[in-house]
Amino acid sequence: MIAMAWPWGMGLAVAPQVVLFTAGALWFLAASLLRPGERPRAGAVNAAWPHALMMGAMAWMVAAMGSSGAMAGHGGGTGHGGHEGHAASGTGLASMSLTDTGPSVASALLAVALTAIGLVWLARAFDLARAQVPAPAGGPAPAGTDTTAALDPACHAVMALGMAVMFALFA
Repeated sequence: MIAMAWPWGMGLAVAPQVVLFTAGALWFLAASLLRPGERPRAGAVNAAWPHALMMGAMAWMVAAMGSSGAMAGHGGGTGHGGHEGHAASGTGLASMSLTDTGPSVASALLAVALTAIGLVWLARAFDLARAQVPAPAGGPAPAGTDTTAALDPACHAVMALGMAVMFALFA
């Protein structure tokens, strides 16, 4: 996903990326159904759907970039299965744009959905960080205190919000 933001990433083949991201989306859903852990299946699916949506969104973005001329001033890839091509005036994500209304609306909706998901995770991270037992002044946290509980939702929030920015720029 990070490669998409760099000019050299536009030279990567589309099909393997779409297959990878689609498989990832399906894996999150299947894993939540087959191995729900200590949660009920509905709870496991509820926890997995944002991850599946993010993977599916990436598959959609790669496909849209490869088929609709997402780079300004260009009409799709070079015919070699890649989504390369850069405008003379700029390269990378800053010059990406969709030309058709449907994909632009889809990209905007995904940006909104990813922003919402990211804000929910960010709020969860803040709540967990606030709920942690504070360490004594200048000392370590009491034994058994999980001082990293907020990092997991914070990392998810950063990923979702970063993707939202990419989709907003893509719209």
